[in-house]
Amino acid sequence: MASVAPKRAMLVVGVDPGVANLGLSALFYTRTEVPVLLATSRIKSPEPFEAAREVARWVSKYDPALVAVEDVLGPMVGATRSGKTNGGALGILAAMGAAVGAAEFASIASVGVTPAFWKSCLGVGSAAKAPQYQRAVAALLGLDTIGPDQAAAVGVALGGARKFRGPAFTQGPKE
Repeated sequence: MASVAPKRAMLVVGVDPGVANLGLSALFYTRTEVPVLLATSRIKSPEPFEAAREVARWVSKYDPALVAVEDVLGPMVGATRSGKTNGGALGILAAMGAAVGAAEFASIASVGVTPAFWKSCLGVGSAAKAPQYQRAVAALLGLDTIGPDQAAAVGVALGGARKFRGPAFTQGPKE
């Protein structure tokens, strides 16, 4: 009798720390099936501590194997040096730090995902704007529509799951 390999799957919380909004997603991912979206959220202009509390709440609620965070540090540093930011860099850094800190506090793995990488996981170019990746996420998940912040957070979760190669690929959805 042949043995069957266990399904390789995990639950991922995706965090899109934007200047205007914080996007969050909880995604159950397997390498062979369509991902299952458990929840998405958008928080408008969160203060750094509010972002930290919300990410910690999601980590506690969904008990993910991985927290994937959009890593925009490289492009942000370049924009800051050229004087092109609108002052939102501190908020983005705070949200990124909050996400990684919440994962660390809960002893959960975290991974940074660049916008170019998560967009490539959706099959859109690295320069794709919101309407393009919104359509790609909606089609992937069988949705009619999804907001730009939520779609970015799903893309980050998907990119994180594809990038991560740890032992977390044994987890089933939390009941």
